Amino acid sequence: MSDIPIGRLRGGFCVYWPDPETGKRKRYQLEARTRAQAEAEGRDRYLKETAPRGRLTVGQIWASYIDHLGTKPTAKTMSYTGRAILPFRRTAAGPDHDQGLPGLPL
Repeated sequence: MSDIPIGRLRGGFCVYWPDPETGKRKRYQLEARTRAQAEAEGRDRYLKETAPRGRLTVGQIWASYIDHLGTKPTAKTMSYTGRAILPFRRTAAGPDHDQGLPGLPL
């Protein structure tokens, strides 16, 4: 089950969350016909609508996934792996390609 709230709207499903800028609820009707489909489609819609505008960096994606994992052991492992991988990625792509991860030294 997803952490993103799925509700009912006009006989179908919707995804909703509070807009951090306005505090108002954002709600989008989904095309899904089952709860499982609605959760998958809702997650995709939420990520699409809340992703930072512009180009995403590898570090941003990495940090987002670590946040998604929460307290799972994999999150801790990925932080160590990031220390080894991300500096190489920055060097290969150029010095300003990627910003460091929060909590991870460069």
